Amino acid sequence: PSIAHDIRVAAHRAAIDAAVRARTIARVYYTSLAFAGDSAAAVMQAHRDTEAYLRASGLAWTILREGINSESWPLYFGFWAAPREEGDGSEEVLVPHADGGVAWASREDLGEGTARIMVDVSGPSSFFPDRILWC
Repeated sequence: PSIAHDIRVAAHRAAIDAAVRARTIARVYYTSLAFAGDSAAAVMQAHRDTEAYLRASGLAWTILREGINSESWPLYFGFWAAPREEGDGSEEVLVPHADGGVAWASREDLGEGTARIMVDVSGPSSFFPDRILWC
């Protein structure tokens, strides 16, 4: 519901707590972000804190550290309007970066990848221990 750390973590904890109370949840799949572990950004820290809460919950879990979905780019650029040369008709926006490119993926592709992982790793917990997967 928000990119604010406290709001995100509270919502995630509420979902995890509900799964614990239900006592019928075989496994929780949590979609995190690929670089949640070492980022200083509040949204990434929220993922890191949720991952820790899930690991301590007693539930069987799989954490999927996905790439950045391409539909979220306005959040990262502050709804920045790219400067364009007048009359060039270009739809391309070049964003400077120092550490290499950004691996954007569509929500549809991330969703399909997540669904395939869920189908492939569902089954007896003894065969699929708790783990973190990078997508």
